[in-house]
Amino acid sequence: MALAENISRIQLSRRETDYRIAKEIGVTQTSVKNWKSGIMPHPKHLRRLAEHFGVTTEELLQDQPESKVSGG
Repeated sequence: MALAENISRIQLSRRETDYRIAKEIGVTQTSVKNWKSGIMPHPKHLRRLAEHFGVTTEELLQDQPESKVSGG
C-alpha cells in the first residue's frame, strides 16, 4: 500500500484536506478516501495526483518514498 501511505504522508505534510485534493484533481472526496485505503486510482487520476503533489507517478507508487515524497 505504498500509494496510500505516500498520499497520506504528502497530504499531512502539506496540510491539505481530502476536499482540496479532490477539487484540484476533479474527483470526489470518496475517491481520495478510497485511494488512501488502498484502492488504485485510474491512471489519469494517478497522473493528476502526481502533478498536484509535484512528484512523479513512480514516486507516488514507491515502497520507500524519496525525500521529495516524504515532504523533505
